Amino acid sequence: RRERSIAREEEEVEVVAVGMETRERLSWPCTSFRSCWEELHLLQVTDTELLCDLKPWLKNGTREFRRFTKASYVELEKAERHVDVGLKFPEGQEALDVARKHLALGLSQILNLNAVQTYVLLHKYETNEACTRKSDASATGRGTEDSELVFKVCEFYFQERQAL
Repeated sequence: RRERSIAREEEEVEVVAVGMETRERLSWPCTSFRSCWEELHLLQVTDTELLCDLKPWLKNGTREFRRFTKASYVELEKAERHVDVGLKFPEGQEALDVARKHLALGLSQILNLNAVQTYVLLHKYETNEACTRKSDASATGRGTEDSELVFKVCEFYFQERQAL
């Protein structure tokens, strides 16, 4: 009973903390940490703005990835536009992808990752995989039932954590 009480208090603290964060802090400012790491490794980073944007992520490491909470689930369910989740797009691409949103809601629980960050992760995964298919999530329409897609996204997530 005490453990449930402590877990409930931690979740309440998480809800307050997420509400205080800006949505931009839940997103990361590069296509992928792997590509950024490669550029840093080869000393080819010339974008000082990117380095400034990366500072909190580089300083805090994987702690910037927030854990799944019911509040993050509700926040993603309510989101309708990319700016609602901290992503910036050219005009005409403002609406959230429904298939990606549905998949993110399921994957966030599998990865124990903030639902908004999971949507961002899926966007970055699809951007990285742009050479193959436009969108694995919308191509199959099966969401988390597509075990191959879930595996690929999980692998991408853990590669991002490792690169960070």
